[in-house]
Amino acid sequence: MSSPFNFNVSFDEIAREIKDGVREFAREFKDEAKRFEESASKGRPFEPGPGFRRFEQAFGGRLAYERYEDDEGNLSFRFLLPGFEESGIKLFFRGDTMVLKASLPEGMKAAGESGSRLLRDVERWEYPVPADRYRQAEARAALKNGVLTVTVPSTWDSSSAIKVEIVKEGN
Repeated sequence: MSSPFNFNVSFDEIAREIKDGVREFAREFKDEAKRFEESASKGRPFEPGPGFRRFEQAFGGRLAYERYEDDEGNLSFRFLLPGFEESGIKLFFRGDTMVLKASLPEGMKAAGESGSRLLRDVERWEYPVPADRYRQAEARAALKNGVLTVTVPSTWDSSSAIKVEIVKEGN
């Protein structure tokens, strides 16, 4: 039976491919953000360009986000919320769940109704954030350029961590 993995590809090649993809995404996102700012400053609904449509297709019309923990165990989320304003976003915790709701400003609702799957109200999205592992009351959120970043501090005390020394053996 053959392996589904190609072990002839180096990690450098994989890293280079990922880096190129991230650069392309960042460039397209920057272009779309600029187009959004221009249309918003003129009071017109945002008409997504080809980069935005590829991004929309990649996420299947679901709310685009990423979730990660840093070295201290703090939990962070980044949500793609183009067109939303701070006043239209509600974020709260209920038990071990973080709940996000968001409403587009009235001027942007037309863009959401014109067929864009990302430019629409977020009725209710839930994300697990266990209260025994994270200090929910100390959560911070910031909206910048259509990206909502939420950070929830960990209850873990990094000063009690024990570092394990790694030694090289053999060849």
